[in-house]
Amino acid sequence: MKKILLILPVLLMSLWTVGATDPQWEKQAEEFYREGKYNEAVEIYRKLRAGGMESAALYYNLGNCYYRLGEDESALTALLRSMSFDLPRAELCCEIGNYFLEHGNYHVAVHWYETALNRTKN
Repeated sequence: MKKILLILPVLLMSLWTVGATDPQWEKQAEEFYREGKYNEAVEIYRKLRAGGMESAALYYNLGNCYYRLGEDESALTALLRSMSFDLPRAELCCEIGNYFLEHGNYHVAVHWYETALNRTKN
């Protein structure tokens, strides 16, 4: 009986992790974002990451949620992390530029806006 009680949490964690990569979770996070439920969206994106999912889109969306929640440093970290999966899109460069503009680092902001001009918009 003790072995079952010890194994059960591990089994449940593995099932939760597998479920966290389900595309339905991504759709739910996007829906929460559109509804302005940024905390809920962040929690789902965190679950997806814990389940092993990582992508440019996930980190871009997570960064935008953090930005809307006023968590600027977390937003920048997530946005920059998204570039480790793909070339930066124009939208991403603008979001990073916005961060530096809002923090008074105009020279760096201009760099990111210029970079955005040289990227294609998806």
